[in-house]
Amino acid sequence: MAAATPREHLEQQRVEASLTGGAASDASTDSCEDQSEEEEVNEQPEVTKDRLYVLDNAKFVLIICVVLTHLLAPLEGSNLTSRLFEGARFAFMMPTFTFISGYCSSTEMNSPRKYDATLKVVSIYILAQAFWLVLARYKWWGFWDMTCFGKIIAGNAWWFVKDLDEDQNQTWRIEDWLRPYFHLWYLFCLIWWRIILPYWWRLKYPLVTAWIVAALFCAYDMYRADPFHTWMVDLSYVVAWFPLFCFGTTAKQANWKMWNNPMSALVGFLAICSIAWIPIVFKPPGVFTNGVIWAYGTSLTNFIGEGFWPNTLMFAIRLAVPLAHGMCIWGFLHIMPRGNLPVITKGGERCLANYILHPLGGCLISLLGVYGPKCDGKNLPAWSELWIIMFSIVSSIFWTSRWVWMVVWPLCDPPV
Repeated sequence: MAAATPREHLEQQRVEASLTGGAASDASTDSCEDQSEEEEVNEQPEVTKDRLYVLDNAKFVLIICVVLTHLLAPLEGSNLTSRLFEGARFAFMMPTFTFISGYCSSTEMNSPRKYDATLKVVSIYILAQAFWLVLARYKWWGFWDMTCFGKIIAGNAWWFVKDLDEDQNQTWRIEDWLRPYFHLWYLFCLIWWRIILPYWWRLKYPLVTAWIVAALFCAYDMYRADPFHTWMVDLSYVVAWFPLFCFGTTAKQANWKMWNNPMSALVGFLAICSIAWIPIVFKPPGVFTNGVIWAYGTSLTNFIGEGFWPNTLMFAIRLAVPLAHGMCIWGFLHIMPRGNLPVITKGGERCLANYILHPLGGCLISLLGVYGPKCDGKNLPAWSELWIIMFSIVSSIFWTSRWVWMVVWPLCDPPV
């Protein structure tokens, strides 16, 4: 654009870039096309069809990256491809998803379409959370114990099953929906962003303000939740990613255009490479520190150290990383095809189904033995990475297909 322990595994999956998922996210559920219709009425910038194709094509590629993130995670970076991807994805994956969600969100405060779209996101999250809690909280006759990835799915529900009533039965609580399961963190954040955005946009400089406030909030521990021992809502993710969400909204409001130049894809690729090598080569000491820096992850202590100066250094990092992400977002979108492509464009429109359901595919690929005999990233077959990559692509085409959507639409597009 021009102008097992379960705690450790859960933290790894959440912090290392949606890592979880996350992603996910076309969880901007109200489409950009719908937004453009509303904006024409309000005499706001028009969203052209070509720009919609770019976003849908990007979402399809990004959701494959999300699937790869989760399916390659048990390899623990033991092979070359997984090690390179583990670092490179921090530069563009969830930042671009967040940007697209912001681009497809409305700043209108009193629009009925705005209320309907936000209610839709809330409904999707409630249903998706219920779906995975029902699956992951119970043993289902030992189904999860049959595969490596099944154990991961069950392990990520450890918080929800650790408290039993006096009869040793599981207890369901409203708080279960205040703590998103595994990869659903992005949907949870999106609810907050969509609610906050119309009010935040009344500020004179909403993007710059979000950038500075997020850096201060996270670096100086203005709110520190303990997500492992309390039911405190972890707002750090919500605040830390919000500037990139506002970045997407700014792009739409300012009517930014794609750079139409034969060299744009090459320049975009070089822009990503100029940043992606950093988390690959330089991994700070500590546990999941790349995730804390590049995926705005949270931890109970500042890995740099405690006190004013370590926090100030973290503040500088929190200011710098979104700038790097902004360049990678620009680069990634300029790599993407700009036309309507079979499978890919429609797959991008329906990527929410893949986001919610793709962990089920991990159980299937586990049966092929790609994670080794002990699921520890050791003694792997030579073909493990190749099969996981191929499976991630094929399964993404499956989950985003029209036939699957006809079955899962009540979950991904509830009639509210």
